[in-house]
Amino acid sequence: MKKNISVFIPVRLKSKRLKNKALKEIEKKASIKWCVDNSLKIKNIQNVIVMTSKLKQDNPLKKINFGDRIKFFRGDANNLILRFLSAAKKFNVKTIIRVTGDCPFISSEIMNYLLKSHKNKNADFTAAKNYAVGTSGEIIEVSALKTIYKSLKDLRYSEYMTMFFLDNPEIFRLNLVNLPKKYIQNFRLTLDYNEDLKMFNELVYKLREKKLKVNLSNIFKILNSFKYIDKINNKKKLIYNSKKFRKNILKYTKINYAI
Repeated sequence: MKKNISVFIPVRLKSKRLKNKALKEIEKKASIKWCVDNSLKIKNIQNVIVMTSKLKQDNPLKKINFGDRIKFFRGDANNLILRFLSAAKKFNVKTIIRVTGDCPFISSEIMNYLLKSHKNKNADFTAAKNYAVGTSGEIIEVSALKTIYKSLKDLRYSEYMTMFFLDNPEIFRLNLVNLPKKYIQNFRLTLDYNEDLKMFNELVYKLREKKLKVNLSNIFKILNSFKYIDKINNKKKLIYNSKKFRKNILKYTKINYAI
């Protein structure tokens, strides 16, 4: 176990497309619990911290039995960067492994690979260039988050934390990684719509039926063998990937002076 490296899982219950999606069950287990359990498989971490807001609407998350190994933190509802910094201070975290709560099948294989690269490159921010949606996260230095927090007054789009790094390559040491081919396939493994939930239930059912462990290799094996499962949700698109959206938020993510 390495000190000062922790997994942060931001999660709220405010989703409009799929209400209370973190509580939706995949084979009788809440989706956020799947995310937590898969995050625990990441090597060399001190803590896995589930992070939500102080708002009443997020109270049901506190009632979930995550187990003794999980920390629970409540912070600012809208400013995710402030929530991260507050949690980092409380738990003495230097390096954050950011895993979003709508990724129940985050890949520990990918995150282990990224963490090793992050340390080798002495990066501020590390992410994979290509991956199946929902299988990867980012590695972020707390010192870099502090720079963003001090440099930008309006952090209304802080939930799109990745953009604050990608839009400032002259300020941060970015490490964008080409993953091994075995870790990359064109599947959608994130939870935003009812179609995603249906797909996940079919996926886990098949994994159990075939008596396969829940890992990236076996997930790809099932999705490639049973094409109908992937077809359930593969037409759904990511809003934040659109050029229009990226252009609209650039004025909030770009740091316009030297640090």
